[in-house]
Amino acid sequence: MFKSVWLLTKLQICNLFGFNESKYAKDKKTKNRLKTTLVAFIILGAMLILYSALLSYAFASFGFVEIVPLYLGSLAFSIIFGFSVFRAGAIFDVKSYEKFAVLPVPQSAIVASKFLTLYATNFLLSFAVMTSGAVATCIVAGFDLWFLLSMILSSVFLPLLPITLALLIGTAIYAIVSRFKKNNFLKTALTTIFVVAVIAWPSMMDTSASDLEFIQDLASLFSGIGKALPPLAWLGAGTRVSGIGYFFLFVISSLALFAAYSLLVGKFYKNICSALSSKSANANFKMSEQTAKLPIFALYKRELKRYISCSIYFMNTAMGNILAVVLAIAILLVGVDSVFTQLGIPMSLITAFSPFIIALVNNLSSLTSSAISMEGKGFEQTKALPVSAKTVMDAKLLLQYTFSLPTSLICSTSFAIALGAKGAQILWIFILPFALSLLCGALSLLVNAKFPCLSWDNPSVPVKQSSSTLICMLASMGMIILSAVAMLAVGENYTNLMGFLLTTAYLAALAFIYKKLSNLRLNEIDEK
Repeated sequence: MFKSVWLLTKLQICNLFGFNESKYAKDKKTKNRLKTTLVAFIILGAMLILYSALLSYAFASFGFVEIVPLYLGSLAFSIIFGFSVFRAGAIFDVKSYEKFAVLPVPQSAIVASKFLTLYATNFLLSFAVMTSGAVATCIVAGFDLWFLLSMILSSVFLPLLPITLALLIGTAIYAIVSRFKKNNFLKTALTTIFVVAVIAWPSMMDTSASDLEFIQDLASLFSGIGKALPPLAWLGAGTRVSGIGYFFLFVISSLALFAAYSLLVGKFYKNICSALSSKSANANFKMSEQTAKLPIFALYKRELKRYISCSIYFMNTAMGNILAVVLAIAILLVGVDSVFTQLGIPMSLITAFSPFIIALVNNLSSLTSSAISMEGKGFEQTKALPVSAKTVMDAKLLLQYTFSLPTSLICSTSFAIALGAKGAQILWIFILPFALSLLCGALSLLVNAKFPCLSWDNPSVPVKQSSSTLICMLASMGMIILSAVAMLAVGENYTNLMGFLLTTAYLAALAFIYKKLSNLRLNEIDEK
């Protein structure tokens, strides 16, 4: 039993991170692609560690050391919960189960290996957050052996609670929507509402206060989270030697809840998979009138259906657009100063950087970074279609611009109104984000054409774990940040000149990339 669990877990982790492919691949391009993915993960991990350490340092500097465990625990909890709630479909995927079911291993071993694989990926995140924050706190407040040791040990058990709750909620969502027709659309809508609610909740805080008052507000917020989630409160109390009993209570409760859920799922795993994969039949189907459309519109409709029907694809790539709309509404309701004080950006820089803030939020993740990869093995059917590669690429770009360009205009309008922009300032608030959205979408599609990920069983692989996605995200962020630095470097007197030069550069790069996309051959796009 334990040997089977270990082998299945090892196999899934190796496939998840591409270890086997990197070890046995003979093609240098494949190994270089995996190395690029690893570097990108390291950069993102470093950013998370820096964020955890800086805010922990701030809490300790203002005398709120007791809040640090609650803050770090809440941060790790929310990130793990956010990533895991969409994994319920992958855990209970009937196709994945059927692949394992033919193996001579018990059903409980399959379930345990899936849970351990999910735990292993989240443990790394938990360890990075808790350890970095604990070290930063010890630098300010002084070395405390039990505090440091308990924080490190807590990272082992902390992922269990958010994983369990996320899978419970995710399973409930899948169970509800599987009973309805158009269940994929309903699933996407429910997860979108859930994410928007989570994003909008922190913006209700009063952020117009001083740094000390803002830290006090955050301390009150995390204290409230501790009351809502007792295990996190026990973790906070257990980091003091006098409260060591609370630490063991946190460990036992986390283990008990995870074990109870695992045993329950292990017993009914096959039934849950079958129930969640069931479809509602339409007994009233009638053949409607058939219409002919131009190839690009037919392909666009196909891309749109694929995009909306896959909640993992939609939620991960539309996150930037959702954030942009939430940001636009927030700055109109509570004011620019309140929103950006919360984000740590001084008001003196907001006016100059507003076009790049819009572009950065709106282009956090482009759907074109995985638009080709999402076709999977079905891309061979696309190659056989009697259409040019240019038409296929145009359809994918059109879908990207359907979401990114309207959100860019909405966000630019709200910024222009909230800032009271005049003259040329209005021009750059609209033009620069719009041009960057055009460029980021085309660049992401070209990168995905060069680094496609077509051999996958779960859509989270091309959307979250492919080299194309990470390269596109880092490239877009780097390009936007460098543009903002260039605008800052020239000063206010040359803002219009720099805006004109940047816009010209964006459009020239867009023309070059679009020409490369138009000259692509579908038969040459293949996973290396």
